[in-house]
Amino acid sequence: MKIVLIGPIAVNAREKIEALLEREHEILCLEDEKDAARYGELLAQADAIVGWPLSAEVVALARKVRLIQVMGAGVDGVPFDLIPSGAVVANTYHHEPAIAEHVLMAILVLWRRPHLYDESLRRGEWLHSCIWGEVPQLDVLAGRMLLVIGVGRIGRAVARLAKAFQMRVVGVTDHASEDAGAFDQLVPYNSLHQELPAADFVVVCCALRPSTRGLINSDVLARMKPSAFLINVARGPVVDERALFEALSQRRIAGAAIDVWYQYPTDPAQPCWPSRYPFHELPNVLMTPHISGWSRCTLEGRIRDVAENLNRLAAGRPLLNVVYPPGAKPGN
Repeated sequence: MKIVLIGPIAVNAREKIEALLEREHEILCLEDEKDAARYGELLAQADAIVGWPLSAEVVALARKVRLIQVMGAGVDGVPFDLIPSGAVVANTYHHEPAIAEHVLMAILVLWRRPHLYDESLRRGEWLHSCIWGEVPQLDVLAGRMLLVIGVGRIGRAVARLAKAFQMRVVGVTDHASEDAGAFDQLVPYNSLHQELPAADFVVVCCALRPSTRGLINSDVLARMKPSAFLINVARGPVVDERALFEALSQRRIAGAAIDVWYQYPTDPAQPCWPSRYPFHELPNVLMTPHISGWSRCTLEGRIRDVAENLNRLAAGRPLLNVVYPPGAKPGN
């Protein structure tokens, strides 16, 4: 088969992917998809493309492709309207344990503010210490409500960890009748506004699709209580950029932890602010550069899945994690 690896993640994983393949294949590495036109003839012969995101130009050139294998879970970067007939799109996961740990870390940092006490003690100041006998400024998470928007693999992993802290966990889902698992309750999306006023933490971990783009808007943020925190580990555009900045800067919500953004760098040598608004100037924001799911465990699992699907494609066996078209098999 002819296999094209696109983007730095897929290209850097070439040796490990190749080591797991059951047969020898012709592999082309395309680190920057902007170079697609230069490799148009090779893309036109590709049996499989591995990478993300995939530009319309790449997909338009790959007219014989049978498998488009995304190197992650999100497929919002795939131009489905250009996929040739008979091609299959598959994704991969393994990020949910890391993201769930990140969410609980963010909750604890926002709730317990260890950085504040670290900074004060480094100045010799014993802020809010029990030695002064002051009224405690901190509280425990037990009994606090965590509202999880999206109850897929990530949402359920978050719920399991949150229950270890004895939090009350409510999930927002398209399928409120499904097994609740670690959730105390599942509610439909049309009940979101009713649940928000009771939430101490709102965690966004749903997929980006037309119905969720801008889901967390000024109206939703206005329904959160002033002491509540928002955590976004889904996609930046699920949360309205301007509405979030205004809610945080005006202290209409207590704070936020943001791992997914609105602007991403294209040149590692050039600084890139993650938003057109100065979130970096706000003291009530915990900012991370899209790292919540990026662990060694995540990458190793994804490499195994990619290689397995390439082996299955070569052997004509059904593929794993097919997201488009549902239930498709190679060659259909």
